[in-house]
Amino acid sequence: MDWRNIKENYSNYLGPYKDLKQEFVWLDSEYNFDEADTDETWNNISSKEKQLQRLYRSKSSKKTEGFRLGLFNYEESILDLVEAINLVLRNLKKTKKTNIQITRLIAHLYLQKKYIDTFRNSRKIKNLLYDRIKYIIYDCLNGELEEYFVEKINILYYESKLEIAQMYYKSITNED
Repeated sequence: MDWRNIKENYSNYLGPYKDLKQEFVWLDSEYNFDEADTDETWNNISSKEKQLQRLYRSKSSKKTEGFRLGLFNYEESILDLVEAINLVLRNLKKTKKTNIQITRLIAHLYLQKKYIDTFRNSRKIKNLLYDRIKYIIYDCLNGELEEYFVEKINILYYESKLEIAQMYYKSITNED
């Protein structure tokens, strides 16, 4: 699914859910905002190749004293978060179900993945969309498809990886 399809699906719900118009405009402007890494090679490879490069760096970092001291916990949590995003998106892609929660979750996951893929150095990521996505997750779990999101989409696994990444994000950015 590409961003154009996501926007089209999202716009189908703007009539009945008028309060989503601001969210839709924000998502679209954030997704279309182009900030790029200074490394042109990084900018020109696919998301899958970026994840492979993160894995190679992770393997190398595991041989260092810094890894044993926990200095790479954030980078490891980003690896896990990307895998969780990919898992949820794959599961959502297989579904025949459609509703506003599914559409909002897909849009936010694509944006989060874009934020993560922007920089080679994951410490330059400016936002994991934690509060927004937690709200979307709660909306999914409090809706009519709660069991579906838990059992078929694996949203609790993703939520766990998001919480861990946010905890390490706060520790490297000194946010409280």
